[in-house]
Amino acid sequence: MSKHSPRRTEQAFVLDAYKRLRRSGVPSRWEAPMLGRSVDLVYLDGEDLITVEFKLSDWRRGLRQARDHRIGGDFVYLCMPNRRLSQELRIAAIAAGVGLLRFREEAEWPFVIELPAPRSTMTWTVMRQKLCALLRTRG
Repeated sequence: MSKHSPRRTEQAFVLDAYKRLRRSGVPSRWEAPMLGRSVDLVYLDGEDLITVEFKLSDWRRGLRQARDHRIGGDFVYLCMPNRRLSQELRIAAIAAGVGLLRFREEAEWPFVIELPAPRSTMTWTVMRQKLCALLRTRG
């Protein structure tokens, strides 16, 4: 936990990242609906659609959720603020096709890539288009 902030909720981290992305002019959306669930954060990096699942604990659950995002995103990440990313987590993330992000507390860009995500081979064009359409609206 950062010495600069009290214990924050998962949603507080998502909103913090979302606001910083928007301030930087990055098309983004928090709690984006996808097949009856929601993606914590979606944003465009150039032409690439990035999805991010945030978890404060239970990285296994976070990886399962992030893995499901591969149907909509080009690159899928798990972000665990204030957590050390163990070797076990890294190995599991590689197997799941999910990248890992470290949350940056006081920087313009909220993330550091700890493990690059591979491009999803499971992306459904229609789902990706729906997520991209959400980015054209304020959310």
